Amino acid sequence: MDSHLIYILIESSIEASCVIYTFLSIPYIYFISGKLDLQKSTIAMGIIAGVLVGYLVNFDGEQSTRLYGIIVSPIIVSYFVFGKRALILGCLTAILLTVGHSLSFSVFSFIFFTIMIVLSFFRQIRFSYLIIAMLMAQLINLYVNYNVILLKVTPTELTTRMTLSFLSLFFLHVTFNFLFSLSGRVNLLQHQSETDALTQFINKRGIDINLKLIEISKTHCCIAFLDVDFFKKVNDTYGHPSGDIVLSNIAKIIKGNIRSNDFAGRYGGEEFLVILYNDNLNKSKEVLDQIRIMIEGNTFYSTDSRPIKLTLSGGVAKYNPSGDKSINTVLQYADKALYTAKSQGRNNVVLYQDE
Repeated sequence: MDSHLIYILIESSIEASCVIYTFLSIPYIYFISGKLDLQKSTIAMGIIAGVLVGYLVNFDGEQSTRLYGIIVSPIIVSYFVFGKRALILGCLTAILLTVGHSLSFSVFSFIFFTIMIVLSFFRQIRFSYLIIAMLMAQLINLYVNYNVILLKVTPTELTTRMTLSFLSLFFLHVTFNFLFSLSGRVNLLQHQSETDALTQFINKRGIDINLKLIEISKTHCCIAFLDVDFFKKVNDTYGHPSGDIVLSNIAKIIKGNIRSNDFAGRYGGEEFLVILYNDNLNKSKEVLDQIRIMIEGNTFYSTDSRPIKLTLSGGVAKYNPSGDKSINTVLQYADKALYTAKSQGRNNVVLYQDE
């Protein structure tokens, strides 16, 4: 086996691996993201797998199956990925690939596809540098191959090889695009599921996740519960819409008085949980007292513009990851401190002192 054949086998294997991965990924991604049903996905994967098998077993110089794969692939992918309108582009691509049996036309086709990919980056800027770098690498690779090895290759095979290089890049681009798009949707849904719509703080689920991360990362912090005193009277007297407005404004005051690397969450009802990333209880109490004083001095208003005066109680405990207390235990300590603040007349912040 000469070096030329070995090179062809290696390059074809790499290209085939890229194409297999991207061809099979696209229908699957569309299926799980709701853009394709299972039947269409199965049909698409079956057709594409058949074409790829035909391509892989035809290294003996016969171009019919390989060209068939190149003709069919753009049409299939154009339809399933871009919809019916893109069939025109898919058919045009197939025609160009079919008639491109000369070296000059092969080069023209490759440049045409390169331009098409680059133009598609105007809406996907984050992938442009990666894919353009890959395209440049392919152009250099083709130039070297043509001058060193491809002089032995027929124009038809050159067309096939260039097209497969393009298809590999193109489908990688499409795959990455939709993987990130799907990832973005998942992240959005996750954010929505962990965010309280009223205050825009993280909710109980988000709080639990962050507490777990703190425990895993062994981060020193102070955990505080803040509770609006006699908030039920606000809802009973002014109505729940007014209560919602008050809670939203209280959340803004809390957020405005903690550092950007600290975080606050709505634990439930009128109760908030604040995580302050320091191991000094007295400093944490100063921050919480500042929030308490601002809320006491602020005048809130109901939906019918009636003034509302409120106070806040808090309890705070320190989490030491090197100690023998779990973060759930510290959470209970902060809750006990809050209960103590309530029992002492409210409108104050109590530190939990470990016995």
